[in-house]
Amino acid sequence: MFISRPGNLEKGFRNYLEYIKSVFNREDIKILEIGSFLGDSSELFKIYFPNSYLFCVDPWLNGYDEEDDITSENFPLEAAEIYFDIRMKKYKNVFKIKMCSDDFFNFFSIYNIMTSSEYKVFDVIYIDGNHRYEQVKKDISNSIRLIKGGGILSGHDYNLHLNRLRGVVKAVNEFFIPDMVFDDTTWIKHF
Repeated sequence: MFISRPGNLEKGFRNYLEYIKSVFNREDIKILEIGSFLGDSSELFKIYFPNSYLFCVDPWLNGYDEEDDITSENFPLEAAEIYFDIRMKKYKNVFKIKMCSDDFFNFFSIYNIMTSSEYKVFDVIYIDGNHRYEQVKKDISNSIRLIKGGGILSGHDYNLHLNRLRGVVKAVNEFFIPDMVFDDTTWIKHF
């Protein structure tokens, strides 16, 4: 098993997953993860919810977020994608979607227009993709349209102390004040 979140980051994320488990009390939930990188959070989702359907959206493209996330500029994301693929191979019901979140959400918008319906399919949405203020805002807005009633919208990097993540905090706060923030800076909002 690969786990790459160091110390408190992994512990905080595990506390978040324990909380989700207590809310749903079942393992067959549908999870959308925006931003999967190496698959550490993806793998933890599958460990805690082995019967879940996990949709992992990530372009694995260098430079997509160079202002606010040094990883996209300094880490070879083609290598991260290979690592993700190897890591996820052993889990069932993991759907790798190699595209930016805007393109993914556009697919659902087209579906809604064609069917004249609201397609609310996900129990949990976790946003940890592009950290720019405008993009986090779009990801939250688009996610709200896809989260089921009783679902949990969440994300990473709600960090009041790092200037480079101020866009995440600002975007989240423009929609709502999080119901909880875990030690790894994961925020949640109940719907």
